[in-house]
Amino acid sequence: MITVRSLEDIAETMEGQPLALVDGLVDFAATTIIGPANAGKSMLVSSLASALASGEPTWLDRPIFNPSRRRVVIFTTDPREDRRYAARRGDAGPIFAAPLFGDWSWSAVRDVVTEYRFDVAIFDNALGLVGSRGGDMNKPADVRSLATDRLDELAHLDVVPVLMSHTSKPGPGGIGAKTATGSLAWTAWARSTLRLEKLGSGTHRLNIESRDFGDSTINLSLAVDKRGTPSWTVDGVVERKAKQRAQETHERHREAANYLIAAGLAKATASEQAKALATKFDGTADSWRTNKLGRGKPVRLLLDAA
Repeated sequence: MITVRSLEDIAETMEGQPLALVDGLVDFAATTIIGPANAGKSMLVSSLASALASGEPTWLDRPIFNPSRRRVVIFTTDPREDRRYAARRGDAGPIFAAPLFGDWSWSAVRDVVTEYRFDVAIFDNALGLVGSRGGDMNKPADVRSLATDRLDELAHLDVVPVLMSHTSKPGPGGIGAKTATGSLAWTAWARSTLRLEKLGSGTHRLNIESRDFGDSTINLSLAVDKRGTPSWTVDGVVERKAKQRAQETHERHREAANYLIAAGLAKATASEQAKALATKFDGTADSWRTNKLGRGKPVRLLLDAA
């Protein structure tokens, strides 16, 4: 069933409601937490889950919308990872874990989320979600059909999905990767990406890329008590970049669509269009195909409306 509503009605419904569960950090619809192995991602997720389950007013010094004891579940794909989360929970409110092993299905995940009335569903991790279903992390179609499309379904049920993933391996010269492992479809899905780096013993940097709130970089300190409970302290925001102006971005998308139309490629395959745009403009064909020409993406929408 398709529900049609006026934008005025939607705006009235949303009045007083922000776009993020945690201001500038955790989006209501699509958030990824990424970083290399041993960066502290699970420690960060444990802290987030504890703050939400306990009804804390803030997380990493950012306000949480309508603080209350939210029901949080962590779906794990690594052996015994649920026990590690249990050891870190400290005095937090009820947090639940659900290992995804064997013959699990997304319909079963939806049933669990609905039955237990969870507000937030954290998935640790992306590789396990796709790999356990026989998919390939590097194939956009597998990423969408086996993971991100299913996470979108949870968001439509008013469940906040948070996805954990490793970053790609560092490139030449030891430069650290800045995107999630696998296809760029992971990056295209996320409206908010939190990339964690470990700088030294107990010191970390959180790089935030948000489509709605702009980008920022935060220095963090991590302390772990005798019970294994993590505690993160914000040492300061070291950078905050203004978002690109929406009009400029829209004009760039329109320029790309007009180029394809003028070149007679409006009805060509996405791969052919992507190659043409990568030749004419900057960027790679894979990036154009995934971020601009995929279903519901800006250049595709302009072409469909032409």
